[in-house]
Amino acid sequence: MERALEAFVSREIPNIFRKYSIVAVNEILPGRIRADFHLRDQDGTDVFVEVSARKIGRTKLGQILNMYAAISNIEPPLRKF
Repeated sequence: MERALEAFVSREIPNIFRKYSIVAVNEILPGRIRADFHLRDQDGTDVFVEVSARKIGRTKLGQILNMYAAISNIEPPLRKF
């Protein structure tokens, strides 16, 4: 079900995130953390999207915090995210 949801989001990104374009899909971040979608707007603001069909519990929250830490350690550093 999660793959179908990822495919749907991928097709709908122009409608969901109107001012963003896709930079990468299934990008590997520092610490081998995977982000489903990496988007960027014209001002250079980066957005990372993780698609999940499940309720966010403690485990998923921990994964979100790990992703934030990984994004914070990207080299060269992102201007805004």
